[in-house]
Amino acid sequence: MKFILRKILSEKQYINLKIYFIEHPKALNSVFGLIAACLIFYFAFHPRPYEVLGYTYADVLSIQDMSDESGFSVTARIELPDGEFGFASTTSLVIASDAVNSICVEERLLQNNIKRYRWVHRNKCTSN
Repeated sequence: MKFILRKILSEKQYINLKIYFIEHPKALNSVFGLIAACLIFYFAFHPRPYEVLGYTYADVLSIQDMSDESGFSVTARIELPDGEFGFASTTSLVIASDAVNSICVEERLLQNNIKRYRWVHRNKCTSN
């Protein structure tokens, strides 16, 4: 914190700020409390970038392994029940291990009215 303040403020402003916080120690707690309250408010009430429309099974047409030295990744070309084609990917080995004929996808509607599909665990589809 001191390093950042020294970069932002001039020497005189930095010394005045240190003196202020020495004379008013509760002011620093108020600043941290205000920042914490703002963060809690943001994460509790910020708008979601998408709306989940539901979970459905999709037929797997092909699966491509996209893994490299940085990690595991699999992409599947899928056919949805309404006849649309799409792609779904996952980085979870557990989720990808049971993808034989069909996978469970989460259908999302983005704010710009574009549908996206996320490959999720098979339990999500069986719970509906």
